[in-house]
Amino acid sequence: MKHIKALVHQYKTKGYITPTISHPTREKMKVHILFVSPYVNSTGYYRAILPYLELNKTDTHIARMTSISYWDFTKTFSLDNLSIKSECLQWADYIVFPALTNDYTYLLKGIKAMQPEVELVMDIDKPLHYLPRAHPLHKKMDDTAKKNLLQNMAIMDIVTSHNEDILLLYLEMLRPYTSEDQIVFEAIPDLIAPSGFDSITLANKPNDNCIKVGILGSVLKEQDILLLKELLIKLKKEYQEKLMILCVGWNGVLKDGSKPLKEISITYIKSVSFVSYYKKLAALRLDIVLLPVVPTPQWLFAPYRDFLEVSVLKIPVIASKASIYKRIIAHGKTGFLADTLTDWEIYIKQLITHKELRKKISDNAFEEVRENHGYSPDHIEIFQEIFF
Repeated sequence: MKHIKALVHQYKTKGYITPTISHPTREKMKVHILFVSPYVNSTGYYRAILPYLELNKTDTHIARMTSISYWDFTKTFSLDNLSIKSECLQWADYIVFPALTNDYTYLLKGIKAMQPEVELVMDIDKPLHYLPRAHPLHKKMDDTAKKNLLQNMAIMDIVTSHNEDILLLYLEMLRPYTSEDQIVFEAIPDLIAPSGFDSITLANKPNDNCIKVGILGSVLKEQDILLLKELLIKLKKEYQEKLMILCVGWNGVLKDGSKPLKEISITYIKSVSFVSYYKKLAALRLDIVLLPVVPTPQWLFAPYRDFLEVSVLKIPVIASKASIYKRIIAHGKTGFLADTLTDWEIYIKQLITHKELRKKISDNAFEEVRENHGYSPDHIEIFQEIFF
C-alpha cells in the first residue's frame, strides 16, 4: 500500500496529478479516463484507485483522479464539495463518478452541454436503496437521497458495478426516469493487483502446535459471526490451547452493550485503516479464515473481496454456501462451502488436523485468484472494451 500513501501525499501537496507524458502525440491518441474523488477505503481502492494505477500502465488508456483522500466515516456517499477543473473536463473522454446521493443533475447536465462528446459513468458499489438496517448509512439514505441517486444515474451514459445483480436492480429502478436503451450497464469485476501487497512478506508461523482460526467481522457482520457461537464453544472445549480464535474487525460487543461470546476465549483485533489492513492481516499468520453469512436476499449484492485478499495471503477459507462466496469458491478445491453447523464442524476439523490440506486449498485459491481475478491482459480488456 505504499503506492497509495504516496498518491494521497501527492494529491494533498499538488492537487490532481498529471501522468507523465513521454510521447505527447501518442498520449493524445489514448483514451482519457477521469476518476472523480475516490476515497482510500475498500470501495475507492478496488473501483477507482487500482484501475487508475493499472490503466496508466497500458498503451491504450491514460487516467487521472480529481482528488484522493482518506475515508471519513461521518460522510455519506455524496460528494458535498464536488469540484472538477475545466482543464480536466476538456481532457476527459470518460468521467467516472462514485454513487452520488446529492442533487447533481444541474452540474451533470452542464458538463454534457460543455463537453457533448464526454461519456459520464457512475460506478455503484452497493444497492443503496436496500441497505440493511444495521448498515451505518441506512438512515442517511432517506427518500430524498434515493431519489437524487436515481436522477443522477439517469443522466449517465454508462453504469458499472462489480455485481451484475446490482446492475439488474438499478436497470429496473431507472425505467421511470429514462428510456431503456439510453444507459449501458456494464459489469467490471473487483480485481487484485500486486501493488496492494508490495510491502508484505509471508512468513512461517513460529508455533505450529496452535491453530489460529480467524473470523473477519465488522459492525455489519456481528449476526453472521453469531451463527457459529455454539460451534465455537464446542471447538474451544475440545481443542483448548491448541486452538486460538481471533475476530478481526469486531470487538464482540453488540449495540445493547451485551457480549454474546464472552464465555469463549476470543482474541479481538481492532479495525485498522485500509492502507494497513493487508499488512495487519498477514501479520496475524492465520491458519484458517471463516466467512459465515446469515442467508438473506442481500447476499446477492455483496462483494467477495475478502476472499480474494485472504487467498492472496495463502490462508484457506470456509464460507457459508448460501452467500456470494458460492460464486467464486470451488468447493473442496479453492475452499469449503458450509451449509449446516455440521458442515462447518467437519471442514474446520479437517483443516485443523491436516496441514497438507490447508496448504493444498490455499495454494489452489492463490493460483485461482492470481490467474482469474488479477490485472492480467485478459481483464484489462474488460476496461478497454467498455472505455474505447
